[in-house]
Amino acid sequence: MEQIKLALLIIFLNILCDLKETNSEIQMRGVFYMTQINQLELQNLRHLIYSHETSAKKLEAYAQQATDPQVKQLFQKSAQDARNTKQQLMSFLS
Repeated sequence: MEQIKLALLIIFLNILCDLKETNSEIQMRGVFYMTQINQLELQNLRHLIYSHETSAKKLEAYAQQATDPQVKQLFQKSAQDARNTKQQLMSFLS
């Protein structure tokens, strides 16, 4: 059981590290908001949106499988954070 918790925690930390790096990038872009974005930026933005949605779905699936309440809550919160970041990214498209 402890090995499963450790494996889930490692997966979670890997996903969380990816999301934290992206969140920093989002905050930087928010400060330097541009009225027009080029095709490459648009493609990158779409990729980030898709990545956060995928991460949120994976984290929610991990939460549903978790039996430990703390691990379950950790995955649920991270899934919500990923969805919030996705919404923040989508706001750049409007």
